[in-house]
Amino acid sequence: MDLNISKFNPRVIEERRVTKGPPTCIFIGKRGSGKSTLVADILYYSRKIPMGLVISATEEGNHFYQQHVPEIFIHGDYQPSLIEGVISRQKKALRENKENSDVFVLLDDCMYDKKMIRDKNIRGMFMNGRHWRTLFLLTTQYCMDLPPDLRANLDFIFVLRENIIQNQEKLYKNFFGLFATFDAFKDVMNACTEGYDCLVLDNTSRSNKIEDCIFWYSAKPDRKFKIGHPDIWKYNTKYLNDEFSPPTMQNKKKTSIKVHKTKRKKKTDDKDTKKTDDATKKTDDNKATKKTEKAPPKKK
Repeated sequence: MDLNISKFNPRVIEERRVTKGPPTCIFIGKRGSGKSTLVADILYYSRKIPMGLVISATEEGNHFYQQHVPEIFIHGDYQPSLIEGVISRQKKALRENKENSDVFVLLDDCMYDKKMIRDKNIRGMFMNGRHWRTLFLLTTQYCMDLPPDLRANLDFIFVLRENIIQNQEKLYKNFFGLFATFDAFKDVMNACTEGYDCLVLDNTSRSNKIEDCIFWYSAKPDRKFKIGHPDIWKYNTKYLNDEFSPPTMQNKKKTSIKVHKTKRKKKTDDKDTKKTDDATKKTDDNKATKKTEKAPPKKK
């Protein structure tokens, strides 16, 4: 059987964001397979989004996302309050009917934290991210990190190379069931994920044809772009400048403690002091004895 697998058009994600609401995307691949480069490539097409949030445990070591996203938006550890803040902000923006209020949220290799998956805010993102005008992106090394109810809410699935047969079978059973057999899926996956290419599943398609749902894609590395409003980038630069001090720190008076270093007295000085004290005590005893001797006898 011959299949004509077309190249994926990443502009589809941006078009859907504008017309039908931001989608939810997952990027599956082992370490070093090119997930971060692929995510950056997708963000490039959505660079008009004014603000967002990145949670990446590896950012402190490689500083990958800082070249594209303001550093004030990047965090190393997952905290429920971060997602809760985004949701609150989006709900308020929707109530006030603000224009250009979309945000993006990227969770980069955070699936190891099982508490995060059970967090009501994360589950809310899967269920209602589109309604909250939030482009939701996740990366993971293992396809089974997500429970079935959350997997059902994924719009686009990007899969990079995987040479372990058992993992390929799990991908087939949980994501790519539109293939008649596992062997057919395996052949397509191996052909579409050579090098740093990836296999793409478009769950938003209303067609049952493989050619309308399955694509291949190759991310362009080293894209030069910045996502976020220009004013936020200006604030980010000012905030990170070494010469910048927040107003609360500028007005705060400095307090200091003066320390005087003194030398410890020698032991000979201690001995001399002891001799002097003994001599003084002896003199006082002699005076007391003399007073006793000179005292007149008491009258009977």
